[in-house]
Amino acid sequence: MDMDARDLDELRRINLEIGDIENTAGREYFNSLLAPAFAFRRASGVVVDRLGYLNALEAGGARQTKPESIQITPAGKNGALVTCTVSMPVKGQPKNFHNARLFVRGDRGGWQLLAWANEEL
Repeated sequence: MDMDARDLDELRRINLEIGDIENTAGREYFNSLLAPAFAFRRASGVVVDRLGYLNALEAGGARQTKPESIQITPAGKNGALVTCTVSMPVKGQPKNFHNARLFVRGDRGGWQLLAWANEEL
């Protein structure tokens, strides 16, 4: 299955949602979005797995994905690399973070987040 406009729209929507739902500690959302084998590299350099990410979710924060920053690059027929900039306050100071997210189609055809890395800009 090749990537079409619906896939691009869905990936864009998911990436806009991630920060908002992370702010509310939406564990149920991430439990379905994250692939069974998942890796997340925090801006601090610490890498956590799926369970580590889910267990660390806490409500609060003011993450905002900058819509104009979203770039989607198809990776074969069943994958995509999505990059974007997320802004949020850290210790009272506004900070921007580059996010790189690798999505793959899950068993049921929906997108799952396989890997995610971020770093401060």
